[in-house]
Amino acid sequence: MIALSHELPTVEQDGRLLYGGNQALSVSKTMRECGCGAVGVLNLLLYLSRYHGVRIERLASLTQADPVPSAEFDRCALELSHRYLPLIPHHGINGLLLALGVNRIFHRDDLPYRARWGVSAGRFWSSIETMLRQDLPVILSIGPNFPLFWQQNDLQLYQRRGGSYIPAGKTRAHYVTVSAIDDEWLRVSSWGREYYLSRREYTNYVHAHSMRLVSNILYIEKN
Repeated sequence: MIALSHELPTVEQDGRLLYGGNQALSVSKTMRECGCGAVGVLNLLLYLSRYHGVRIERLASLTQADPVPSAEFDRCALELSHRYLPLIPHHGINGLLLALGVNRIFHRDDLPYRARWGVSAGRFWSSIETMLRQDLPVILSIGPNFPLFWQQNDLQLYQRRGGSYIPAGKTRAHYVTVSAIDDEWLRVSSWGREYYLSRREYTNYVHAHSMRLVSNILYIEKN
């Protein structure tokens, strides 16, 4: 398995420890409905700030806190949304705007990274592996159904129990944060929980129900 060198920053909610942020706990209705992209970006920025020795404006208090209080995480996610990652009610943010917003943050804080939305199908899995080897969390989109966007085909989420993977939910039109990958599975953070995605099922979902433009990754590399 290829994995991040450290765990994703833990978020605390009423004594419960979360695996990354959870937009469902936000005070904002729009963030609760479609703030997964902003949460993924904040997971990424906190990881960079905590483990890559970079200073990111307004995140110093969160970098020092372990675990991060859920209310503070939400405050920072809302600020990112208002300033850099505009959320369209009921729709969220698309990958191109996500990349633009992240690059504005990198530029603002003079960070040595560059983001772009999407890689080719032939480089998809190897690009995830490359980022994880460089100790960079990967923001992955499970895109909407397209072009038949009114359909309700979902991708299965799993949780690991011993050596087995148990169905634990379904999703679509959603961003998750990838923290590890092997030949069959991706370990991801979603809604503050640790889930697993099947590589085969993700590929089938993109081919049958979505498309590569909206089901892709935020690829980040050093300048």
